[in-house]
Amino acid sequence: GKPGILKVWNGKGWELLIPDVETIKKETMEQVNKDIKLTKEELNKKVEEAQKEASGQFKEVKNSLQEVSQTIKNVQNSQGEINKTVSEMKQTNEGFTKSIESLTKKDGEITEKLNTVAETAEGTEKTISEVQQTTNALKKTTTEITEKAGQISEKLESVEKKVNNDKAGGRNLLLDSNVKYEKTDYLINPYSLTENFSTGEEYTFVIKGSVPKGQKFGIWQNGGSNNVGYATSVYANGITYVTFKAAAATSGNERKLSLYNFPSNTTKAIVEWVALYKGNKPQDWIPAPENQVTSDEFTKKTTEIEKSVDGIKESIKMAEKTQTSFNERVNTVEKNAEGTTASVKKLQETQTQQGKTLTQAATTIQQHSEALKLTMKKKDVEDYVGGLGTVNELRDADFKLGQKYWFWNSGNGAIGSVDTNLKYKGMNTFAITVTGQTQDRWWGLTSQFIECQVNEEFVASGYFNTDGKTPIDSGGAFIEIEWWTADKKTRIKTARTNIKVVNHTWVRAVCSDKAPANASFVRWRYYVTRNGRLWCAAPMLQRGTVATEFWLHPKDQTDVDKMIEDIANRVATEDYTKKVTELERNISANEKGVSIISGKQETFINETYNAYVKKTESRLEVLDEGILAQILKDGIITSINMSPGKITIDAEKLNINADTMVKWLTAKGIDTNLIRIDGDKITIDKDGVTVKMLDFLFQDEWGTKTTAVSRRNLIADPDFSSVTKKNIGHNDYYGFEGGYGLTWKSWGDVVIEKNTHIFDYEQMVNAARVDMYNYPEAIVNNGIHPGNEYTASAHFRTAMINGVRKTGKPRIHVCCVKFRDNVSYEILSEQKMDFPEPSTFYGEIRRYSFTFKVPTNYIPQQYALIIKVCSGNADMRQGTAICVSGVTLYSGKYAS
Repeated sequence: GKPGILKVWNGKGWELLIPDVETIKKETMEQVNKDIKLTKEELNKKVEEAQKEASGQFKEVKNSLQEVSQTIKNVQNSQGEINKTVSEMKQTNEGFTKSIESLTKKDGEITEKLNTVAETAEGTEKTISEVQQTTNALKKTTTEITEKAGQISEKLESVEKKVNNDKAGGRNLLLDSNVKYEKTDYLINPYSLTENFSTGEEYTFVIKGSVPKGQKFGIWQNGGSNNVGYATSVYANGITYVTFKAAAATSGNERKLSLYNFPSNTTKAIVEWVALYKGNKPQDWIPAPENQVTSDEFTKKTTEIEKSVDGIKESIKMAEKTQTSFNERVNTVEKNAEGTTASVKKLQETQTQQGKTLTQAATTIQQHSEALKLTMKKKDVEDYVGGLGTVNELRDADFKLGQKYWFWNSGNGAIGSVDTNLKYKGMNTFAITVTGQTQDRWWGLTSQFIECQVNEEFVASGYFNTDGKTPIDSGGAFIEIEWWTADKKTRIKTARTNIKVVNHTWVRAVCSDKAPANASFVRWRYYVTRNGRLWCAAPMLQRGTVATEFWLHPKDQTDVDKMIEDIANRVATEDYTKKVTELERNISANEKGVSIISGKQETFINETYNAYVKKTESRLEVLDEGILAQILKDGIITSINMSPGKITIDAEKLNINADTMVKWLTAKGIDTNLIRIDGDKITIDKDGVTVKMLDFLFQDEWGTKTTAVSRRNLIADPDFSSVTKKNIGHNDYYGFEGGYGLTWKSWGDVVIEKNTHIFDYEQMVNAARVDMYNYPEAIVNNGIHPGNEYTASAHFRTAMINGVRKTGKPRIHVCCVKFRDNVSYEILSEQKMDFPEPSTFYGEIRRYSFTFKVPTNYIPQQYALIIKVCSGNADMRQGTAICVSGVTLYSGKYAS
């Protein structure tokens, strides 16, 4: 999926599937660098010349046959500061020229201004330019106006390039200095410097954070050996500092500085950021240059207007490159006697934590005396993560239900609300706007509490946008994961990722973390640190480490057909890494009628250039004699054709929802002689109703589907009733003793609970406690046929170990085996599936099922199936286990 290589046929010719932004960036960058280089060379040359000139006013007059000129110069040159003005008028046999130039240098900043008018027999040229050079930027602005017979041309251009020039003492020497810490310990963090300490030299350490009363932030060199000061001097609200002289560094500690919470290690310290500067002046936080992305940043704007007897041409172009994005926008208008053509084009590349996204868009309007045509084309290229992934744990992620599942800040300068106007892929979005704050508030949007287990991994994600009208200040914006105790009163820890916002562009941010000790609940959150406006869309919180493509929580899925299609699409695109979405909209009106076309094509690709394509298109044509409506999806056409007195509908499926009186109705498979409805009586076939191979399905709250049609369980003893319950001398457990001649036998030490009412959770018949190594297995050889599908299911619940509820991932493991004798066997193939851990909080029973296919080489007389019910990660040696009972095996896709 490399830009500028892969091409597709658009029906007229080959076009690039992925826009070649790198080539455009390279060409633009080369031109900008060339302009900047020449401008700097000319500016430096003029400054050098001015520095050599003496102060004063000078006048020079030339009078000859070839030239008459007059120059007036005023120079002020003192202690490196320059103020120079030159006014010149020149007349030759070719024309007349006059110019005014000024050059100023003060406090390291240089400004040059030039105004020139040249008049010849061909016409008049006017040029006005201004060059400004500061410590971190160079900007050149030029206006050119050319007047000729029958033609006037205007060109306005501005080029600005940022330059990294660190002032002395203004460089943060600490790496990774804006990582947030919340710790209850002496040592908060050992920081690394970008250069060695200079013994005896003054440094200033600045910190934004808080400690309880009686505590203070202390800094040490050489590990914890040399205390060099405490940050107690106030610089600003919530920001303190200390100036110190560096101690002699020991070997290995030349670039180390440790931050401590002193004197107690039982209090909580919060750190937002730190900084270390040379000298005795504290400053606000800036990143160390080594932490900055090396990138040439520039902005180039050009406006061109050409007026002639043939018409008017206008062109406005802007190219902008920052550390995170590249934008090129072009607006062109052409007007002549035949009509008007206007086009707006945009090419945008945005760099996020997850990779690059590209957007290419163009809108064209063509207006002539007898026709009007509007066209919009847009292409988005983004990194893609397919597959089913894990469930989105956030409810109402499309923001349809208000504050039922969300909490947001409002009042005191914060405005939070669902936005139904700014949509993301057709979904509502949420906006937070915070103004007027002088200290950090961390206001935004927070999810409800979601249950978690210690060491369980979660990944949070979302899409974010801003309009820049209420700027996000230096505090930035973040997506965050919060970990909470079981009583939901104490926040244990947070993990967050800075959201790199781009104006008017949806960017994705992802944050992942592992549940710490004592964590029982997790929350998703985003916020602006102090002031700013930020929209959020498609939030997700998933178990695991990979954020997949967005989808809603299963309970928020209302369109079953769409959900099934979405799942099928995710499975089909699992192996692809990039997604190209192309949109095209056309509206045209002429003497024949009006035509509206809306098309969308999604192309999924990977580095091998394999592709999976989905295409949809809708067309509406309104003509004098009728109306044609047509929908194309993946090669299937559905259409409605209306003409006077006749309507033709061509569709695979037709839903009619109306109060309708029909004289007659026929369709394939339905005969009114066989189906009759009379009042409250329905007759289907005179011999009755026959149902063949039909499933009536039930879906529980966990999403598990079972059939309501009774079927034969191929496991003879589903709840271990035939198992001998051996007395092992324990008040709460029996020993599980299966064996030869019984359905079940056990591996390792399996026990059955006998006092479930004491444990105070949902009771289960003969609940067997299992883990990865201790579990029962059943032999099944009757009713098994090669190539057929079967569904194994079992009921799982949390277990009790030493009076404490414990859990693990349930596993159903199916093996196809060949017996060597009555006891041992050889495994020919195996299939297994793990499921989410049952809750220790609720203690409820969950049923999970696993559908598998028997190998086609299965020989019924010689082979058998072994069904194992165990855990994928529980280990009783580590104090974790689960309980299982109610094991079934049915033919087909669903358990009964």
